[in-house]
Amino acid sequence: MEGVPDGHQPSPEEDGLELLGGDRDPSTHQLRLFLTLAQELHFGRAAARLFMSQPTLSRQIRLLERKLGVALLDRTSRSVALTPAGRALVPEAREAVWAMARLRRRAAEHARQVRGHLVLGFIAGEAAMPYTHTILGELRRRQPRITVELRALSFGNQFEALGNGDVHAALL
Repeated sequence: MEGVPDGHQPSPEEDGLELLGGDRDPSTHQLRLFLTLAQELHFGRAAARLFMSQPTLSRQIRLLERKLGVALLDRTSRSVALTPAGRALVPEAREAVWAMARLRRRAAEHARQVRGHLVLGFIAGEAAMPYTHTILGELRRRQPRITVELRALSFGNQFEALGNGDVHAALL
């Protein structure tokens, strides 16, 4: 941002995001419970599908309603129905659950990325071969944080270079 010192992290208000306090934010787990209950419209069946007790499910839904400040369900001793707010929030809850799944997937991708430097030896024209370009292209695609150094080897020193660690791998 213009006129903002380097290293300044904008507050939620500055970057247009207003974050609710941690106590008021529903958990992804609670949203998943709500979505299952919205499909089943029956606490017993929903609880069975979720492998939990009916009272636990009921408590979690009441807590979710308290956090959101709105009734999601009309409950009677004979039936469960979504309130207008509940119907309106189903797509939002689904999107939030999907967004969290995407976030976890993206974080896992980054966690799997390897950083480092690979010294790859080669003899004669191996570095120019199509399969070498394919291998290096795939490595670059899958592990963009690895730098690759190509080092020419002679027929006589190829095994020595591998054995003493001058190169990590070789195309021979």
